[in-house]
Amino acid sequence: MIIDAKVIPALQMQTLLPFQDAGVTTVNVPASLWHDYAGTRANLKSLSRLIESNDSALATVRSTEDITSCDRSGSLGIVTSISSSAAFDDDPDKIADLQSKGIRIAQPVFMARSAAGSSYTDNPETGLTDLGRKFVAEFNRLGIAIDLSHVGDRTAATITACSTDPVFFSQTTPRSLNPAKRNKTDKAMGAVANGGGVICIAALRQYLPRAGDSTVDDIADAIIYCVNTAGEEHVAIGSDLTPDQSSDFYRYVSTKYGSGAAIAHSSADDATPGFSDATGYCQLRTALQRKNMQNSTIDRIMGTNLFRYFNDVWK
Repeated sequence: MIIDAKVIPALQMQTLLPFQDAGVTTVNVPASLWHDYAGTRANLKSLSRLIESNDSALATVRSTEDITSCDRSGSLGIVTSISSSAAFDDDPDKIADLQSKGIRIAQPVFMARSAAGSSYTDNPETGLTDLGRKFVAEFNRLGIAIDLSHVGDRTAATITACSTDPVFFSQTTPRSLNPAKRNKTDKAMGAVANGGGVICIAALRQYLPRAGDSTVDDIADAIIYCVNTAGEEHVAIGSDLTPDQSSDFYRYVSTKYGSGAAIAHSSADDATPGFSDATGYCQLRTALQRKNMQNSTIDRIMGTNLFRYFNDVWK
């Protein structure tokens, strides 16, 4: 079983089929980045049409039973997420509608401050807002997994403490290995693990131990560091691959709410040699084996840890 906690592929079959060919069971595909409620609903409809018209290869995932079915059939399961409170127009009453349409993972904050709280790019960081607390409570009520990948340290600590369900990082790297502000501290990762959550390691080289010189071995080293820090049952993969995306996509992602000032770097060149496409899952497994990791631990990291986490959270 292979579960990737975050990929953002161009939504076309020629882009998705390599994941199926690589034996990937399920991927999390965002239905929104900076999109508002209307845009998110439109994206969900487009994705549903793609899955329905290719139902011999693709399947919708809304439960861990669906993941198990994909594992048995060889279909590629698609679970959908939202990336900030913009996806429901900062209105907690709209979250249930998105959940009913398949959303199972939510980031309350993307790469800039939202009505929920602060991002890792904000200085100073103001933390979780009162409205953000309402969003967290609604995510908990509906069984939506809370992703803290882009929130600031203070916001992450508050959500981890106040959420009644475990939270997770869908794509990150230890800040102890690379000081990039988007990376997470040992304290933050430990708090997530202690609450039953999972830390998913990204395959973006600028956040890895040797930054731009990183290879798949650096992804393996980051995983091993997290295993030693948080425990092998709390580490997984969130590659953040963006296959076949256009230059317009990277401009959209890296500007505030998709149309404002540049706030972060994003490029196809961010992909790490050895894990720049779907062949990277096999190469990562080989790298972990070279570093003497047991196959049972690798299996947990490649998929069963996330399966357990989703089974604990999704209602």
